[in-house]
Amino acid sequence: MLARDGAVAEAESLLTQFQSAASSEDVFTRVVWHSAASWLAAGSEADRAEALAREAVGLAATTDALAVHGNALLSLAELLLLLGRAGEVPQLLDDATFLFERKDHFVLSARTHALRLELAQGSLT
Repeated sequence: MLARDGAVAEAESLLTQFQSAASSEDVFTRVVWHSAASWLAAGSEADRAEALAREAVGLAATTDALAVHGNALLSLAELLLLLGRAGEVPQLLDDATFLFERKDHFVLSARTHALRLELAQGSLT
């Protein structure tokens, strides 16, 4: 992701273009935009980042796209870990795992299981 490589300005520009091109009624695009924007905001605006990620989860929950909803939950969990707010992360990972397993998405299910194990072992905080 561009933001992780320090290209924040470029990532913000691409996100703005992405948002402008999308329909306001396109829930899937809005979920992706909110998730990506939350990561950009994480560096300087932790509360805004969390709010955007939670909006992505809320939007995804209105659809029947289990993998999209699971990804939004996983993204929120990872963001909260980054921000040092791990309190609700186990439940978010459990919820994401449930959705991934219902969709038979074994790769992402394994990822959430691995994160959950690392968290339980104290490897993540």
